[in-house]
Amino acid sequence: MSWPQSDRSYIACVIFIDRTNACNYWSTVNAGRWTNLATSVRDGTRFRVLAVWDTRQYYRAMGRMEF
Repeated sequence: MSWPQSDRSYIACVIFIDRTNACNYWSTVNAGRWTNLATSVRDGTRFRVLAVWDTRQYYRAMGRMEF
């Protein structure tokens, strides 16, 4: 995992919760742009998206969404 070089971006991954509790891989997401985190996902697949923003300085934000 490498941290984005801009404070206008963050990293995110998809966790397919019926199969694993680990991220598939990390992607850089730029603010204001659409990004594919996973492709060819079957209908009905349960997953979580983990998004992490870290300035490498004083604070960090993390969010998790379940679908």
